Amino acid sequence: SEDYISAARIRFGAKGTFVTRAVTPDAVEGLGQFDVVIALGVLHHLTDTEADALFAIADKALRPKGRVVTCDGAFVPSQNPFARVLLRLDRGRYVRTPDGYLAIARRRFPDATAQIVHDLLPIPYTHCIIEGIKVA
Repeated sequence: SEDYISAARIRFGAKGTFVTRAVTPDAVEGLGQFDVVIALGVLHHLTDTEADALFAIADKALRPKGRVVTCDGAFVPSQNPFARVLLRLDRGRYVRTPDGYLAIARRRFPDATAQIVHDLLPIPYTHCIIEGIKVA
């Protein structure tokens, strides 16, 4: 979101470089390669096709043995009812189960794993952290 990028520029100024790019294979052109690609609260805003593109971009941007880490809200059995309500009210239209996130991640990162965390926030909420390591 260009609005979020503008807010980051105002808040953090020269402490970082903030850019907006579409989730397309050429999004990382000219950026170099990285040890880690992090996507926090992104996947649940993307369709399956867009999420697959994000993992393809991460794969392209990572050095061998680099890792991609994502963190998004997730639906799980027996989760706190309030957490489930918050996830249903989220602006992201594609909140998935951990298996749903993993199915997409494993197209590019076959050994990707999921960790479910219920205590990252001071309110009931369920996060799914996906980690994938690039094959050399």
